[in-house]
Amino acid sequence: MKYANKIQCIHLFPHSGTNLPPDFRKYLQISEKSKKLQKVVEDNRDIGFDELIDEIVKTPGRKKNSAIFKYARYFLDPNRLDVSDQMPEKPYRGKNFFKLSHNQKVKLAQKYIIPWQKKVMELARTHLHCIVVHWHSFDVYAGGYSTVKLGGNGHKYLRPLAQVFTRVDAKKNSLKCLFPCLEDKVYVARLIPKKMVDPIRALLKKRLTPYTKYPNVRVEKDFPFITHGYQKGQRLYSPSLPNLIHLARGNKRIPQLVVEIRKDVLRSRSGRKAVVDAVDECIHLLTHKS
Repeated sequence: MKYANKIQCIHLFPHSGTNLPPDFRKYLQISEKSKKLQKVVEDNRDIGFDELIDEIVKTPGRKKNSAIFKYARYFLDPNRLDVSDQMPEKPYRGKNFFKLSHNQKVKLAQKYIIPWQKKVMELARTHLHCIVVHWHSFDVYAGGYSTVKLGGNGHKYLRPLAQVFTRVDAKKNSLKCLFPCLEDKVYVARLIPKKMVDPIRALLKKRLTPYTKYPNVRVEKDFPFITHGYQKGQRLYSPSLPNLIHLARGNKRIPQLVVEIRKDVLRSRSGRKAVVDAVDECIHLLTHKS
Protein backbone atom coordinates (compact mmCIF):
# COMPACT_ATOMS: atom_id res chain seq x y z
CA MET A 1 0.00 0.00 0.00
CA LYS A 2 1.96 2.94 -1.37
CA TYR A 3 0.09 5.70 0.44
CA ALA A 4 -0.97 3.84 3.59
CA ASN A 5 2.68 3.07 4.33
CA LYS A 6 3.27 6.84 4.52
CA ILE A 7 -0.09 7.79 6.06
CA GLN A 8 -0.76 6.31 9.47
CA CYS A 9 -4.02 4.36 9.37
CA ILE A 10 -5.96 2.05 11.63
CA HIS A 11 -7.10 -1.11 9.82
CA LEU A 12 -10.06 -3.09 11.19
CA PHE A 13 -10.95 -6.64 10.16
CA PRO A 14 -13.97 -7.69 12.28
CA HIS A 15 -15.20 -10.52 10.03
CA SER A 16 -12.07 -12.13 8.56
CA GLY A 17 -11.36 -14.63 11.34
CA THR A 18 -11.89 -18.40 11.11
CA ASN A 19 -11.10 -19.61 14.63
CA LEU A 20 -13.53 -21.44 16.90
CA PRO A 21 -13.69 -19.81 20.36
CA PRO A 22 -12.71 -22.53 22.87
CA ASP A 23 -15.83 -21.93 25.00
CA PHE A 24 -18.06 -22.71 22.02
CA ARG A 25 -17.02 -26.37 21.81
CA LYS A 26 -19.48 -27.44 24.49
CA TYR A 27 -22.36 -25.70 22.68
CA LEU A 28 -21.71 -27.19 19.24
CA GLN A 29 -24.30 -29.65 17.96
CA ILE A 30 -21.95 -30.91 15.25
CA SER A 31 -18.30 -31.99 15.08
CA GLU A 32 -15.92 -29.05 14.86
CA LYS A 33 -14.17 -30.94 12.02
CA SER A 34 -17.40 -31.31 10.07
CA LYS A 35 -17.32 -30.05 6.46
CA LYS A 36 -20.76 -28.52 7.02
CA LEU A 37 -19.37 -26.40 9.85
CA GLN A 38 -16.28 -25.44 7.86
CA LYS A 39 -18.47 -24.36 4.95
CA VAL A 40 -20.81 -22.21 7.02
CA VAL A 41 -17.83 -20.56 8.75
CA GLU A 42 -16.37 -19.68 5.34
CA ASP A 43 -19.71 -18.51 3.95
CA ASN A 44 -20.15 -16.08 6.84
CA ARG A 45 -16.73 -14.47 6.79
CA ASP A 46 -15.21 -11.63 4.79
CA ILE A 47 -12.93 -13.18 2.16
CA GLY A 48 -10.05 -11.71 0.21
CA PHE A 49 -8.07 -9.89 2.90
CA ASP A 50 -5.74 -12.65 4.14
CA GLU A 51 -2.71 -11.43 2.16
CA LEU A 52 -3.27 -7.86 3.36
CA ILE A 53 -3.57 -9.05 6.97
CA ASP A 54 -0.32 -11.01 6.57
CA GLU A 55 1.39 -7.91 5.18
CA ILE A 56 0.14 -5.76 8.06
CA VAL A 57 1.13 -8.31 10.70
CA LYS A 58 4.67 -8.61 9.26
CA THR A 59 5.27 -4.86 8.88
CA PRO A 60 6.90 -3.24 11.93
CA GLY A 61 4.63 -0.63 13.50
CA ARG A 62 1.50 -1.53 11.53
CA LYS A 63 0.33 -4.53 13.52
CA LYS A 64 -0.13 -2.47 16.69
CA ASN A 65 -2.26 0.03 14.71
CA SER A 66 -4.64 -2.68 13.49
CA ALA A 67 -7.36 -4.81 15.05
CA ILE A 68 -7.98 -8.26 13.59
CA PHE A 69 -10.74 -10.30 15.23
CA LYS A 70 -9.44 -13.86 15.00
CA TYR A 71 -12.70 -15.66 15.74
CA ALA A 72 -15.21 -16.57 13.04
CA ARG A 73 -18.15 -14.25 12.48
CA TYR A 74 -20.36 -17.34 12.41
CA PHE A 75 -19.81 -17.67 16.17
CA LEU A 76 -19.19 -14.07 17.27
CA ASP A 77 -19.81 -10.77 15.51
CA PRO A 78 -17.85 -7.89 17.11
CA ASN A 79 -19.36 -5.38 14.66
CA ARG A 80 -22.64 -5.49 16.60
CA LEU A 81 -23.64 -4.22 20.04
CA ASP A 82 -26.63 -6.25 21.20
CA VAL A 83 -25.83 -9.84 22.20
CA SER A 84 -28.80 -11.09 20.17
CA ASP A 85 -27.04 -9.67 17.08
CA GLN A 86 -23.53 -10.73 18.14
CA MET A 87 -24.68 -14.36 18.35
CA PRO A 88 -27.95 -14.43 16.36
CA GLU A 89 -30.36 -17.32 16.25
CA LYS A 90 -29.96 -17.37 12.47
CA PRO A 91 -26.53 -16.62 11.01
CA TYR A 92 -25.91 -14.36 8.03
CA ARG A 93 -25.63 -17.46 5.84
CA GLY A 94 -26.55 -21.11 6.45
CA LYS A 95 -27.77 -23.08 9.44
CA ASN A 96 -27.02 -22.53 13.10
CA PHE A 97 -25.18 -25.49 14.67
CA PHE A 98 -25.15 -24.17 18.23
CA LYS A 99 -27.76 -22.99 20.71
CA LEU A 100 -27.16 -20.46 23.48
CA SER A 101 -29.25 -18.93 26.22
CA HIS A 102 -29.24 -15.16 26.70
CA ASN A 103 -27.02 -15.45 29.81
CA GLN A 104 -24.54 -17.65 27.96
CA LYS A 105 -24.37 -15.08 25.16
CA VAL A 106 -23.71 -12.29 27.67
CA LYS A 107 -20.83 -14.22 29.25
CA LEU A 108 -19.29 -15.01 25.87
CA ALA A 109 -19.60 -11.39 24.75
CA GLN A 110 -17.91 -10.20 27.95
CA LYS A 111 -15.02 -12.60 27.39
CA TYR A 112 -14.44 -12.29 23.64
CA ILE A 113 -16.21 -9.29 22.11
CA ILE A 114 -16.22 -6.39 24.58
CA PRO A 115 -12.42 -6.55 25.22
CA TRP A 116 -11.80 -6.40 21.46
CA GLN A 117 -14.23 -3.48 21.03
CA LYS A 118 -12.48 -1.63 23.86
CA LYS A 119 -9.15 -2.25 22.14
CA VAL A 120 -10.57 -0.66 18.97
CA MET A 121 -11.80 2.37 20.91
CA GLU A 122 -8.43 2.75 22.62
CA LEU A 123 -6.69 2.61 19.23
CA ALA A 124 -9.03 5.35 18.01
CA ARG A 125 -8.27 7.53 21.02
CA THR A 126 -4.49 7.10 21.02
CA HIS A 127 -4.26 7.59 17.23
CA LEU A 128 -6.76 10.40 17.18
CA HIS A 129 -6.13 11.77 13.69
CA CYS A 130 -5.62 8.48 11.87
CA ILE A 131 -8.07 7.43 9.17
CA VAL A 132 -9.83 4.22 10.18
CA VAL A 133 -10.37 1.67 7.39
CA HIS A 134 -13.07 -0.97 7.92
CA TRP A 135 -12.57 -3.93 5.55
CA HIS A 136 -15.69 -5.89 4.52
CA SER A 137 -17.00 -8.04 1.67
CA PHE A 138 -20.45 -9.29 0.67
CA ASP A 139 -22.00 -12.01 -1.47
CA VAL A 140 -22.72 -11.56 -5.18
CA TYR A 141 -26.43 -12.21 -4.71
CA ALA A 142 -28.67 -11.31 -1.78
CA GLY A 143 -32.36 -11.37 -0.97
CA GLY A 144 -34.68 -9.76 1.53
CA TYR A 145 -34.24 -6.41 3.24
CA SER A 146 -31.33 -4.16 2.33
CA THR A 147 -30.51 -0.65 3.54
CA VAL A 148 -29.65 0.14 -0.08
CA LYS A 149 -32.67 -0.25 -2.38
CA LEU A 150 -31.34 -2.49 -5.13
CA GLY A 151 -34.15 -4.55 -6.51
CA GLY A 152 -37.16 -5.06 -4.31
CA ASN A 153 -37.38 -6.61 -0.88
CA GLY A 154 -37.93 -10.34 -0.65
CA HIS A 155 -36.35 -11.10 -4.03
CA LYS A 156 -32.93 -12.36 -4.99
CA TYR A 157 -30.91 -9.59 -6.62
CA LEU A 158 -27.41 -8.89 -7.86
CA ARG A 159 -25.61 -6.73 -5.36
CA PRO A 160 -23.49 -3.72 -6.36
CA LEU A 161 -19.80 -3.90 -7.08
CA ALA A 162 -19.09 -2.16 -3.79
CA GLN A 163 -20.64 -0.01 -1.08
CA VAL A 164 -19.27 2.96 0.84
CA PHE A 165 -20.80 3.96 4.15
CA THR A 166 -21.27 7.71 4.53
CA ARG A 167 -22.83 7.82 8.01
CA VAL A 168 -24.28 5.48 10.60
CA ASP A 169 -27.05 6.67 12.93
CA ALA A 170 -27.52 4.97 16.28
CA LYS A 171 -30.11 5.16 19.00
CA LYS A 172 -28.84 5.89 22.51
CA ASN A 173 -30.11 2.57 23.87
CA SER A 174 -28.02 0.72 21.26
CA LEU A 175 -24.80 2.23 22.63
CA LYS A 176 -25.47 2.40 26.37
CA CYS A 177 -23.62 -0.87 27.11
CA LEU A 178 -20.29 0.91 26.48
CA PHE A 179 -21.39 4.56 26.84
CA PRO A 180 -23.86 4.67 29.79
CA CYS A 181 -23.71 8.47 30.13
CA LEU A 182 -24.97 9.43 26.66
CA GLU A 183 -27.33 12.38 26.63
CA ASP A 184 -28.63 12.69 23.07
CA LYS A 185 -31.28 10.24 21.86
CA VAL A 186 -29.55 9.63 18.53
CA TYR A 187 -25.85 9.71 17.69
CA VAL A 188 -24.72 10.21 14.12
CA ALA A 189 -21.31 8.97 13.02
CA ARG A 190 -20.43 10.99 9.89
CA LEU A 191 -17.74 8.92 8.24
CA ILE A 192 -16.49 10.81 5.18
CA PRO A 193 -17.08 14.39 4.00
CA LYS A 194 -19.99 14.78 1.59
CA LYS A 195 -17.79 16.24 -1.13
CA MET A 196 -15.62 13.09 -1.08
CA VAL A 197 -18.41 10.53 -1.44
CA ASP A 198 -18.80 10.66 -5.23
CA PRO A 199 -15.03 10.85 -5.99
CA ILE A 200 -14.46 7.74 -3.85
CA ARG A 201 -17.36 5.91 -5.51
CA ALA A 202 -16.02 6.82 -8.96
CA LEU A 203 -12.50 5.71 -8.05
CA LEU A 204 -13.67 2.32 -6.77
CA LYS A 205 -15.84 1.76 -9.83
CA LYS A 206 -13.02 2.59 -12.23
CA ARG A 207 -10.45 0.39 -10.47
CA LEU A 208 -12.66 -2.65 -9.76
CA THR A 209 -14.91 -2.96 -12.84
CA PRO A 210 -12.23 -4.84 -14.89
CA TYR A 211 -12.30 -7.66 -12.32
CA THR A 212 -15.97 -8.65 -12.53
CA LYS A 213 -18.05 -10.45 -15.14
CA TYR A 214 -21.37 -9.29 -13.69
CA PRO A 215 -23.37 -6.40 -15.20
CA ASN A 216 -23.98 -4.48 -11.96
CA VAL A 217 -20.91 -2.27 -11.54
CA ARG A 218 -22.53 0.41 -9.40
CA VAL A 219 -20.75 1.57 -6.27
CA GLU A 220 -23.53 2.50 -3.85
CA LYS A 221 -23.49 4.73 -0.80
CA ASP A 222 -25.16 3.47 2.36
CA PHE A 223 -26.26 5.22 5.56
CA PRO A 224 -27.95 2.69 7.86
CA PHE A 225 -29.75 3.39 11.11
CA ILE A 226 -28.80 1.15 14.02
CA THR A 227 -31.85 -0.35 15.64
CA HIS A 228 -33.07 -3.69 16.90
CA GLY A 229 -36.08 -5.61 15.71
CA TYR A 230 -37.56 -6.62 12.38
CA GLN A 231 -38.47 -4.95 9.11
CA LYS A 232 -40.52 -6.72 6.44
CA GLY A 233 -40.15 -9.93 8.44
CA GLN A 234 -36.35 -9.93 8.50
CA ARG A 235 -34.19 -9.12 11.51
CA LEU A 236 -32.09 -5.98 11.13
CA TYR A 237 -28.34 -6.15 11.67
CA SER A 238 -26.40 -2.92 11.71
CA PRO A 239 -22.73 -2.02 12.24
CA SER A 240 -21.54 -0.55 15.51
CA LEU A 241 -17.77 -0.06 15.28
CA PRO A 242 -18.03 3.25 13.34
CA ASN A 243 -20.25 4.66 16.10
CA LEU A 244 -18.00 3.41 18.90
CA ILE A 245 -14.97 5.01 17.23
CA HIS A 246 -16.84 8.26 16.61
CA LEU A 247 -17.85 8.48 20.28
CA ALA A 248 -14.42 7.41 21.53
CA ARG A 249 -12.98 10.38 19.61
CA GLY A 250 -15.41 12.83 21.18
CA ASN A 251 -17.58 13.10 18.05
CA LYS A 252 -14.70 14.59 16.05
CA ARG A 253 -15.22 14.28 12.28
CA ILE A 254 -12.11 12.30 11.45
CA PRO A 255 -12.63 10.15 8.33
CA GLN A 256 -13.56 6.50 8.58
CA LEU A 257 -13.53 4.56 5.33
CA VAL A 258 -16.07 1.74 5.61
CA VAL A 259 -16.03 -0.28 2.39
CA GLU A 260 -17.82 -3.47 1.34
CA ILE A 261 -16.50 -5.23 -1.77
CA ARG A 262 -18.44 -7.85 -3.72
CA LYS A 263 -16.82 -11.25 -3.28
CA ASP A 264 -16.42 -12.11 -6.97
CA VAL A 265 -13.81 -9.33 -7.27
CA LEU A 266 -11.91 -10.73 -4.30
CA ARG A 267 -11.65 -14.30 -5.57
CA SER A 268 -8.69 -13.65 -7.90
CA ARG A 269 -5.23 -12.50 -6.86
CA SER A 270 -5.35 -9.64 -9.37
CA GLY A 271 -8.76 -8.56 -8.08
CA ARG A 272 -7.56 -8.57 -4.47
CA LYS A 273 -4.55 -6.45 -5.41
CA ALA A 274 -6.84 -4.03 -7.26
CA VAL A 275 -9.03 -3.70 -4.16
CA VAL A 276 -6.07 -2.96 -1.88
CA ASP A 277 -4.64 -0.43 -4.37
CA ALA A 278 -8.05 1.25 -4.83
CA VAL A 279 -8.63 1.60 -1.08
CA ASP A 280 -5.08 2.93 -0.81
CA GLU A 281 -5.95 5.66 -3.33
CA CYS A 282 -9.13 6.44 -1.37
CA ILE A 283 -7.00 6.94 1.76
CA HIS A 284 -4.80 9.35 -0.21
CA LEU A 285 -7.88 11.28 -1.42
CA LEU A 286 -9.30 11.58 2.09
CA THR A 287 -5.99 12.76 3.47
CA HIS A 288 -5.14 15.37 0.87
CA LYS A 289 -8.47 16.63 -0.48
CA SER A 290 -11.00 16.36 2.35
